[in-house]
Amino acid sequence: MKRFAWIWGITALCACIVITAMSVMTRHVMRLEEVSQKATQEKEHAEKIRLALWRMESEASAILLLENTRSAEKFLESSPEALPDHVRTYFQFNAAGGYSCLPVAAQSEQNTLGLILNGSCTSVHGVLQNSYVANSMANKWSVNVPVDVNSYQEWGTQNVSQNLEKAIRNEQLKRNIGNIKYQNIQQIDLPNTQQSLIAGEFRPIWMDGELFLVRKLLGNNSNTAQGVWLHKDVLKEKLLSLTKDLFADANLIPVAQNISAIEGAIDSSLPPVPEKMVDDALALVTLPWRLSVIESTASYVPSSSAAITAMHFAWIGMGIAFAAGTALVMGLVRMSERRATFVSSVTHELRTPLTTFQLYSDLLASGMVKEEQKKNLYYETLRREADRLGHLVENVLAFAKVERGSARGGKKLCQWNDFLPTILERMQQRLHQANLQLETDFADLIMEQKIHTDPVALEHILFNLADNSAKYAHPHSSAKVILAITQNPKNWTITLRDFGPGIEKSERHHIFRAFQKSKTANDSCKSGVGLGLSLSRRLAKSINATLTYDSSNPQGAMFILKSPV
Repeated sequence: MKRFAWIWGITALCACIVITAMSVMTRHVMRLEEVSQKATQEKEHAEKIRLALWRMESEASAILLLENTRSAEKFLESSPEALPDHVRTYFQFNAAGGYSCLPVAAQSEQNTLGLILNGSCTSVHGVLQNSYVANSMANKWSVNVPVDVNSYQEWGTQNVSQNLEKAIRNEQLKRNIGNIKYQNIQQIDLPNTQQSLIAGEFRPIWMDGELFLVRKLLGNNSNTAQGVWLHKDVLKEKLLSLTKDLFADANLIPVAQNISAIEGAIDSSLPPVPEKMVDDALALVTLPWRLSVIESTASYVPSSSAAITAMHFAWIGMGIAFAAGTALVMGLVRMSERRATFVSSVTHELRTPLTTFQLYSDLLASGMVKEEQKKNLYYETLRREADRLGHLVENVLAFAKVERGSARGGKKLCQWNDFLPTILERMQQRLHQANLQLETDFADLIMEQKIHTDPVALEHILFNLADNSAKYAHPHSSAKVILAITQNPKNWTITLRDFGPGIEKSERHHIFRAFQKSKTANDSCKSGVGLGLSLSRRLAKSINATLTYDSSNPQGAMFILKSPV
């Protein structure tokens, strides 16, 4: 493996480059997905806020429209049963600066209302009466009216969009109230004797933590205002109930009035002082409340998307490609080593018989051997080496066919006595050379039974097993090799057992590898290239059989060949 270190080095370098590139690309894709996900979350959050504001504006507009349709002349003539659940009481300022409230109102509410209206508030211009502020508010209210959109450019694109949305809501409110109040405009053209009170639009205002609606009255030489004391908790709960499916933690926060702007509307010498709270896009245009939600859009939770899924498949594909490439490189390295081992083993195995052939043939050809007994011994040696060389060539050619996939096998239906005697005779000759005796263990009737197999492949397998026993079954407790055959309607089994040292437990898992020889075989310098068992297993597979080593055998080596009938 050391001589292929440069191949592994290049492979590792390529893997590092690909993994680094994939990591950078994955990080970039995840960053883009995070930006896209955040943008989507912010868009969904903004859409939910828009929907919540429209729902509350619709409900609050209905309340304002209902109050704007109340008759100015009969404003304080409502019965307690007719009061909506969001109204505490109605009141009206008189020309002398005082006020009067709904006669049927509870005494406690009248006292509370008196404390509020007679109370005072502090502004940048001093202490003002609440009633004065309410009258001023009835003339002009600028708390929640959006200003020019150009003034919001410094707030960012999203704020501009929200303020445009607020402007649309404000225009819708004005249009709805204008449609309801249109019929009252005709009263201005009536004779003075028939002229009725003309009421302006109700405008909301906070006084001492309570929410009021106030409007201006004109007509009958009167210049005063009317007001509605709203039940803020009931109204707030009613509006928030419309957003429960959008925001579970939504809340309405009172918007602070800009008293300076109200005073400036009365006294032109005082410039209006704008406040950013006044221009908040999340403030309602109908009531002085601001929508507040705690839901955060900053957190990013990676979710399934086409890009992330594609990156997952890319990483999986890269892992598979890397594994396949590693396996390919390992296969090429292993194949190169096998070729080198094959050349070395075959060269060594060929050198011995060729040397023997050359030496003995020279001796015989030169006439140096005179004795007939020695000549016969030399001839026997040459024949044995020729058989050994032929067996080696036969195994190499058969292994090459198996490697190319051209060893198809000629399976046919035949009887045991058609080929088994020939196989047994050849096995006996090979074992006899190693001073071993072949014994058979099968019934005579089995010779007449038929099986579906390839006799040539079966002969090759059994001869390799016998050759393996002839080489490594020494020392042995019994100089014999037992061949047993059993057959049933489903399959047949051939067992070949010797009584040699067997195969060590640590080497049993790789004895069927090509060019693999056990440590005992290497130490004893036995001939062979390590192809016999590997070739036998592959040939067994070609005839739909299995060749295994029986590790339960207490002594010697036992191989079992099993195949369907």
